[in-house]
Amino acid sequence: MTGPGMRLPLSLATELRQMRTGKIQRVLVGIGLGAALLSACQPSPGPNPAIKVAPNPLAARLESAPGLEGDPNNGRRLFTDSKIYPGNGCGFCHTLPDVSTGAYPGAPNLNDVSLRPTLANDALQNSPAQMKAWIMDPPSQKADARMPKLNVSDQEATDLVAFIYSQPYNKAR
Repeated sequence: MTGPGMRLPLSLATELRQMRTGKIQRVLVGIGLGAALLSACQPSPGPNPAIKVAPNPLAARLESAPGLEGDPNNGRRLFTDSKIYPGNGCGFCHTLPDVSTGAYPGAPNLNDVSLRPTLANDALQNSPAQMKAWIMDPPSQKADARMPKLNVSDQEATDLVAFIYSQPYNKAR
């Protein structure tokens, strides 16, 4: 027994100090691991919540509009590709049901746009060829176009038109 003023043998004092240090180290490691696990449970900042993209826009194969060239399935992929436009591609600005909810004020909703008689605020007659020209270079089609030139290839524009024109043939069932 030790009491006030009594000294422990040096070896026993050293052993108690090592036990206390080891316990403290184990507690600190446990706290560190717990903090790391809890931080993994926090949601990541992620993309802009105002822009919604459907969970899996490539889930179902699209039926093409009759008589149109292009791959509507590739067009759908391109529509949400940030290579076309930063963020969520065309869906950054435009809304298209089950694909995107664009956040740019004034960008038209593209739901069934292929059924509309005109494009670009009634400035252009709507046709697959005119829509392709619009997608490739809006400012050359309408001087005050707010849509920028996207630098898409001829095939990408063809596939985007095929996708947009396929919408009436691919309603959710």
